Amino acid sequence: MNMKYSVVALFIGIALMFVSLPIGGGFIVGVIALSVLKFLRKKFYTVILEQETFNVRQYIGYVIMTMILIIGPLGLSFFMQDIISPYSVFAVFFLDRIYLYLSNLFKKEGESHVSS
Repeated sequence: MNMKYSVVALFIGIALMFVSLPIGGGFIVGVIALSVLKFLRKKFYTVILEQETFNVRQYIGYVIMTMILIIGPLGLSFFMQDIISPYSVFAVFFLDRIYLYLSNLFKKEGESHVSS
């Protein structure tokens, strides 16, 4: 999810809040969670790739961080359904995966999905 996509998605979430607060709130929470995940993923990849040896502890920390950033907003949305809709959080995650898949279909072989 690049910056332009994130800003557009946030504006969509704000507009959805006028239609339905839970749907818009879930959309915004999902976009923020994915933006944080993308930012931390880029930071982690640069740290890992600059090291000469593979550190299992850092990788396990990365996996746990990723699970928390994906499960956390969904879990929170189940407890706060009148503010955050779990369906819209899941929809943002799902739409991001579709966007990533479709954008990688048309990339050249040397390009990576990490840079998007």
